[in-house]
Amino acid sequence: DVRSVALAALHLLCGLAREPEAGRDIRLLGGIPLLVGQLLRCISTATTVRDPRVENDADQAGSDEVAEVLCVLLAKLALEDESAYQLRQANAVHTLGSLALKCAARCSGPSAASVLRVEALCFRSLRTLYTCVRNRRMFDRLLPSVLLVAFSEVPLFAENYLMAEFAGGSPASG
Repeated sequence: DVRSVALAALHLLCGLAREPEAGRDIRLLGGIPLLVGQLLRCISTATTVRDPRVENDADQAGSDEVAEVLCVLLAKLALEDESAYQLRQANAVHTLGSLALKCAARCSGPSAASVLRVEALCFRSLRTLYTCVRNRRMFDRLLPSVLLVAFSEVPLFAENYLMAEFAGGSPASG
């Protein structure tokens, strides 16, 4: 199935993105706009309210899994300033914000844990993008000042607990 192949490719890119050269190559080959576009597709397939006519939400679960991997990958790419700037140019800040809002609307129900995980990874990606000085003006325009102060005080770690857990390692391995 196409989604499982895409998911495997994204996992491979996540593993490669640990190396600075691979992240730079992804950026230089035009991969960042493609990744942001894929995240936008995940958002468009996410349903805000569960449709009672849909008996299984395997598509939604698959979309959540792809969104998780994309958030981790975008956060890893955002650690490099040029990639973070290109992510902003590709409208990743708005896309990640839209994903966070969609997750907030879907937090109730049987898939709440999965949705909260996507939301946490989304906010970690946004926080990593915020560290790039060239991106801060975008955040200044998006967030109210009280929220911006709280957002900027969140500590940032290159390999935080969620990313390390997602990759199957320990938080200390970075």
